Amino acid sequence: MTRNSDDSERSGEDMDGKRLILTVLSLLVWLIPASADKNDRGITSLTDGRTPYALKGSWTIGGTAYGSSYSINNYQMAVVNGVGGDGYGISAKIGAAYAVLDDFSVGVRMLYDRNRMSIASASVAVSDISLNVNDFYSIQQNIGGEFFCRKYLPLGHSGRFSVFIEAAFQVTGGQGKIQRKQDAGTLGTYETTTKIALNANPGLAMYVTPHFVMDCGVGLVGLGYSWTNQVHNQVASGTRNGFSASYILNILAISLGIHYSF
Repeated sequence: MTRNSDDSERSGEDMDGKRLILTVLSLLVWLIPASADKNDRGITSLTDGRTPYALKGSWTIGGTAYGSSYSINNYQMAVVNGVGGDGYGISAKIGAAYAVLDDFSVGVRMLYDRNRMSIASASVAVSDISLNVNDFYSIQQNIGGEFFCRKYLPLGHSGRFSVFIEAAFQVTGGQGKIQRKQDAGTLGTYETTTKIALNANPGLAMYVTPHFVMDCGVGLVGLGYSWTNQVHNQVASGTRNGFSASYILNILAISLGIHYSF
């Protein structure tokens, strides 16, 4: 009697488990088609059945941030020996964009970056030529703004994923200081830099929630012109102008951003 009762309890538990599994499967079968047909972001599809990624009249605000630091102690590299020093770099962008048309936005951003490098010691030896650097210090910071326009190309019909191409016109201004010790004294250079640039960057954007967006962009095409004025040891002065053009997929210029859309 005890075995029979145990077997009946087990069979009852098995039946309950099977019913639970069947119920869950039935719910999934019902929910998946329903969610596929429903626009989760709550916006209207276009006449061609496609859901716009950026709806005309919507705003997006947000930005990107980047930071790095390093420390070197007695590092050896090719002909460079005994390198020691440290440094850091930070960069931030914040801006807003407005969709003037479905899947086409224009906006502005504020930019800031700061980089510092300090070399306590380093020596370079090539054949009979040797060069020693001690107590070298450099710091540079820039601030500026840019106007940009972005065209979205939605992926699928959900309106949650999209590739984009962005064109931006950028103007920045900055100042920096370079100093090093020589013999018993210190040599220093103060400089101011102005730069204008025109860049084009592709990327991928995704709605994590109906309002929060993450995007990833990478540098591709860029044109830039800069001019720098220098003052050496508060006596001599100098200038440097430069033009740059690039057409290359720059994986070192990858940026990740978080934005809020409304």
